[in-house]
Amino acid sequence: MQMKKGQPRSATVTMFPARLRLNRVVLMILPVAGASLFLYMPVIHWLLKKMSASNGALHGFSLIIIGGVGLYRLSLKKTAGLRQPTLYHPGLLIWFPASIIYLYNEAYIGFHTLSAALFIVHLYGLAGHFLYRQQWQFMFLPLLLMILVLPFEHYLDVYLGFPLRLLSAQLAASLLQVADLPMLTSESILMIDNRAAMIDLDCSGIKSLWVGLIFYLLLTWIERFKVNSAWLATGLAFGLLLVLGNIFRIVILVTLELVLEFGQAARLLHQPLGLLSFALSCLVVWMVLIRFGDK
Repeated sequence: MQMKKGQPRSATVTMFPARLRLNRVVLMILPVAGASLFLYMPVIHWLLKKMSASNGALHGFSLIIIGGVGLYRLSLKKTAGLRQPTLYHPGLLIWFPASIIYLYNEAYIGFHTLSAALFIVHLYGLAGHFLYRQQWQFMFLPLLLMILVLPFEHYLDVYLGFPLRLLSAQLAASLLQVADLPMLTSESILMIDNRAAMIDLDCSGIKSLWVGLIFYLLLTWIERFKVNSAWLATGLAFGLLLVLGNIFRIVILVTLELVLEFGQAARLLHQPLGLLSFALSCLVVWMVLIRFGDK
């Protein structure tokens, strides 16, 4: 059938290829999504069970909020939409090793939180085959945030909290010795004369570092700061500031309890000093990024 003069030929020509491209993308996504669900079904069950428990509801809520906000902000970008899927993509170097590590972990280790993190990494790597490069890179910070809000705190206390607690105790003792106080240390115990104070897990500072990292990534994501060498140096300085703030908190508490013998005051100021130190560190890094950060 011949087209009449004046008929919009371009609309007829371009409409069907666009639909075919979209259908092809959908047809590729469906089997990939099905295979991923089948492979990661054990960790999906664990996540649902964990989120339904009282001690895991906050983690589940945080995952949903970060994922939902990330997808919403992605949809607002000018390049929003799916592209023609490609097989050879950097995402292949992410989701394939993540799946291998996941299978090994499930078979021999059974670290469920690690499996959940690998599931998120797997989804991010697969998304690279279907998203434009700018969109894919935009989702990197939400990826890190979703991993950080997983229930890692117990493992952080066990594997990182104890050595950080020893380091904090040693540095706090060194500062007190500078003031000519007869301070002795035994692992995480500080002693003056016949009085002793133990640095517990709450004083290790590991939770401040964990929550501080989440805050720093959220601030970067919300304010759209560029991730570069200056951003990384600022983040490392922020971590050092959190550690130093925790050490000075220990010095104040030990001075109150062992030197001045104000044990009740030390117990009352234990949590407020930690919150104040954390808040001041966050405020400082926020001001530094606002003043010197690249957008």
